[in-house]
Amino acid sequence: MPTVNKLVELSHEELQLMVQNRDSKDVITDPLERFIIYTTIIAQQESRTINIKFIQAQSHRSFYHCNQAVKKLIKDAWIVESINLQDKRNKNLLPTEKCIDLVKAYEGARANSLIKKN
Repeated sequence: MPTVNKLVELSHEELQLMVQNRDSKDVITDPLERFIIYTTIIAQQESRTINIKFIQAQSHRSFYHCNQAVKKLIKDAWIVESINLQDKRNKNLLPTEKCIDLVKAYEGARANSLIKKN
């Protein structure tokens, strides 16, 4: 069964336990990495482009920390880099299908849990 289908069936409490398991590659626990993931998804939905400098400015973290987080997310296939066509020195950050699917599943499971709690 795909990971997305498993996440949809979990309650919010089960998702929290899964997040506490730091060995899982299907869950992002670092706040900066989560910020990057959500920011790339929102930017794509709004037809905007973002890069590491944008992440650095918005997160108020050092370029080094942002760059390390982006490298880890690329390695784990959460986001990809694409070269900006207007400025070839600039690399845009885009979410992968895995990223979009798992975030939607996580948010859907969280919403379902809140609805059940009323």
